[in-house]
Amino acid sequence: MSRFGLKEALLAAGVSMASLGVGCGGEKDEVNDQVCEEEIFSPGEEMISNPDNALFTSQESIYDDFYEKIKFLPISKGKIYNEEWERISLQEGVKMYKNRFSSEFWLRQHFDSIISDDEYRIELHEYIVKSCKKYDVPEEVAMGVMATESGGDRNARSNSKPSARGVFQLVPNTAVAMGLKLEGKIKNQDEYQVDERYDVEKNVEAGVKYLRSLYNRFGDWSLALVAYSGGPTKLEDYVCQDYDLPCQETNYKKRDGDNYMALTPEGRFLYREMVSHGEINLVDMYSKEFKGHGTDHNFQYPFYIAKIGEQARNVLETGEVLDIPEEIRLKLNK
Repeated sequence: MSRFGLKEALLAAGVSMASLGVGCGGEKDEVNDQVCEEEIFSPGEEMISNPDNALFTSQESIYDDFYEKIKFLPISKGKIYNEEWERISLQEGVKMYKNRFSSEFWLRQHFDSIISDDEYRIELHEYIVKSCKKYDVPEEVAMGVMATESGGDRNARSNSKPSARGVFQLVPNTAVAMGLKLEGKIKNQDEYQVDERYDVEKNVEAGVKYLRSLYNRFGDWSLALVAYSGGPTKLEDYVCQDYDLPCQETNYKKRDGDNYMALTPEGRFLYREMVSHGEINLVDMYSKEFKGHGTDHNFQYPFYIAKIGEQARNVLETGEVLDIPEEIRLKLNK
């Protein structure tokens, strides 16, 4: 069924979120003025979903999740998406290694806080594995995010994401929504007298829990990672721009002064159906956004995570980095 055929069929059937019993009355809670946790698809940066209320079943890896969904497409179309995934994955892998890890030396430098401390390495590995089992998150995803965001540095502080801290680089609103304590903000500083983001075990669990909530909201690991990198509000706005789905304005402003768009309840249900049938996927959105966002954009992030996740697992398990993949090394030397 085509993208618009699926949409029209669902609307014709009179399907709505209310008829499915999904959603809530919009009650507010005391954390970040967020909508009640049962509302998985609530718009807004601070509206964090309940990761225990899953609408989607996760796969073992980012690619597996993508492939399982595009199998619902016509064979010729699915083949094109699959080939594009492989092409983009290699292209972005080369870019990542060229810009950040041009040799094994720089890989070891990136993971130095793990490699240089075996006790910490073993603990961090255990924390990630435990949290991934608890929240049903692929280890490749969590390890890749940890590696990309901080290289495992428990004291990591971001310059690009103001106030992001710890191994999963959590910002204050997300950390609090995921259950961490941040108390006693120090005047004129982005620091707190009590900040559980520096507790590695709690930071890992909060980061993995947040990943699960993004997967529940967007229904695909690659798109959940786009949201982790650029924000769920921005990703939902992209969906509204790129696909013919029912959307509405929010009160959140973009830098250009326009309001972010968010899916309506019907739009959220239709989005969910389109994602689960491969009609909305990372390759399709990457191609659309790449045209208007130059050489750097959030839709590259999942490809970085998949590549660095392989390195991160080996570092956590053995304390050693892997050789740079041969297909990437050949292109680096050109």
